[in-house]
Amino acid sequence: MHSSFVVQDELVKVFTSPIGATMTGTVHLFNPQPNPIRIRVYQADFTYNANDEHFYVEPGKYHRSNAEWIRFTSHHTIPANQNLHVPFTIGIPNQRNLVGTYWSVLFFEEDIDIIPRADEWTVSLRYAIQIVNTIENTGSIDLTFRDVSFTRDSMSLVIHNTGTLLIDAVFRVDIFDTRTELVARYTFERNRVYPELERRFSFPIQHLMRGNYYAVIVVDCGENRIFGHQVTFMVN
Repeated sequence: MHSSFVVQDELVKVFTSPIGATMTGTVHLFNPQPNPIRIRVYQADFTYNANDEHFYVEPGKYHRSNAEWIRFTSHHTIPANQNLHVPFTIGIPNQRNLVGTYWSVLFFEEDIDIIPRADEWTVSLRYAIQIVNTIENTGSIDLTFRDVSFTRDSMSLVIHNTGTLLIDAVFRVDIFDTRTELVARYTFERNRVYPELERRFSFPIQHLMRGNYYAVIVVDCGENRIFGHQVTFMVN
């Protein structure tokens, strides 16, 4: 037996609001199967590191968690071949020390509690929806570049978000030769880095002839908040 459902939303929902505000959101699900599907909804805190390792821990324990602000119903049934809209409510505490971005995850998972026959198989799907709250008119964006390295055909670096706001940026890498002529440009849209966390990014640098080059890395966070870093490298 194989049942499945589909989340018809982006997997990241971002809200910006003042301290003390209440807001609502909805996750849109679809059941393409001829039978109803039961699902359960539950929470976790979510972090990661530069090695692309993801960690899901008890909700409300991480110091930038918003899990305790979110209210939702834990169990639902999606009718056969129909949509289901699952609402949730976020209540920002009236605490003046809240600054920047807070987040957690809502998991949507098939609620399967039957034992399949020997000639059947069961797959339980799980979707993680990131719920992100930024406190209006607070926080700062700042970042550092570290661990920049090169291979014959790629470049790697780590971005560490040292600010208190979510970075949702456009990344651009311009590569110049020793005559300062642009020989390659790579652009990457919508890369998110949460506050106090870091992510590793890799870029192709193919088809470069042997010689010395320098790369200018630009991270455009919007609203004239642009960060740059320059490194030199050699292609053998």
